[in-house]
Amino acid sequence: MNVDPDSQKHHSVTVVTLMLDEKGNPLKEAEFQHNIYPENNIKYIPYFEKELKKFIKTTKFEPANYRGYPIKCETSFFIHYK
Repeated sequence: MNVDPDSQKHHSVTVVTLMLDEKGNPLKEAEFQHNIYPENNIKYIPYFEKELKKFIKTTKFEPANYRGYPIKCETSFFIHYK
């Protein structure tokens, strides 16, 4: 998933992508994409990722359903920083 840098010129965004099993549990490590503004805030990326990993570990996600049956899926969510 791409984040358009021009549309987010004065805001920071992190996109988190997860692969979930049929029960909503993460199958592998989350993937992070960051668009940080101003650039001197890039030093905080490890902190953001550490906190997001804690959030993912303690959150119960709902799996996707296909015809009423839970399935493996990929899902993404955005965190928007001002």
